[in-house]
Amino acid sequence: MNEPIDLLETIRVADGVFCLLPLHRQRMQSACRELYGCVAPELSLTPADIPREFRRGVVKCRVAYGREIVNVEFERYEPRRIN
Repeated sequence: MNEPIDLLETIRVADGVFCLLPLHRQRMQSACRELYGCVAPELSLTPADIPREFRRGVVKCRVAYGREIVNVEFERYEPRRIN
């Protein structure tokens, strides 16, 4: 049996608040049901999970997951410059 691939969910965090978290949870449920035939791992993020240096401004929270959550990381959001 092949190992499950990891999926990535990127969540916007604005001034320490996760944006549209219920919709991200719903998308994770849908992806896990479709790809693995199982329930998605519980995504229980709270403001306390955000490192102090990322609690101001706009930040990306990347959640790598499959049947389990593999990694959660935070990074400053830098808009792309399109010419």
